Amino acid sequence: FDQVKVEAFKPALLAAMEQRLREVDAIANRKDAPTFDKIAGDLRKFMAGSVLVAQNAEFDVAFLNAEFGRAGMAKLAMPALDTILLARKVKPGLPTYNLDNLAYHFKVKFKERHRSIGDCEVTGVIFWQCVEALRPKTMDDLFKKGMIKQ
Repeated sequence: FDQVKVEAFKPALLAAMEQRLREVDAIANRKDAPTFDKIAGDLRKFMAGSVLVAQNAEFDVAFLNAEFGRAGMAKLAMPALDTILLARKVKPGLPTYNLDNLAYHFKVKFKERHRSIGDCEVTGVIFWQCVEALRPKTMDDLFKKGMIKQ
């Protein structure tokens, strides 16, 4: 990884992620929000070619796969990086690796806790701090440190 490129890319990625989450949050809070099966195809297209980054990624992947299955679609076939696995490499020996504890140890403040935007923003910041600390040379190097088994 070229650290300069990572630093240049990070603000744009976080801004794009925040904007997309605000759109999703606005839809989810509507009483007439579409059911998952109605948006599954669009979500699949949006996720295509991406790497999923999540706190406790196994849970999220299992949840998404269950929903895609109910919508008659195949399981996800994309790499998923888990901030828990990455944080264990960066900050070994913490008593727990839940999001609240990681936020405390990585000195990240929540704007909104237990809301998609707030939790994702904190997860994104923790992810980038892990990437900076681990300094992977390639994506494969990063995958070896934090990709979940699917």
